[in-house]
Amino acid sequence: AAFDCSGLVLRAFQSVGINLPRTSEAQYAATVASSVPYSQAQPGDLLFMEGNPPGHVAVFIGNGLMLEAPHTGDVVKVSPVPAAGLTGVTVP
Repeated sequence: AAFDCSGLVLRAFQSVGINLPRTSEAQYAATVASSVPYSQAQPGDLLFMEGNPPGHVAVFIGNGLMLEAPHTGDVVKVSPVPAAGLTGVTVP
């Protein structure tokens, strides 16, 4: 199956019983109250980037890495967390 970024996050969290909205903007709005500094991010936290409202979301997996679907229809990848440009880090 192919995913966009927010669809990947939606499905990943549905699989463990956590319901999130469909888009990255709505996922950010639903979780922003539980934001944390990147320095305190834990595996499973959501990383939002590309503006405010954010246009991209990924799942932090630790050690400076994130799980993401970079573009609609692209394969899911493990990528380095960008050095700049994080809109926020939230706990789902």
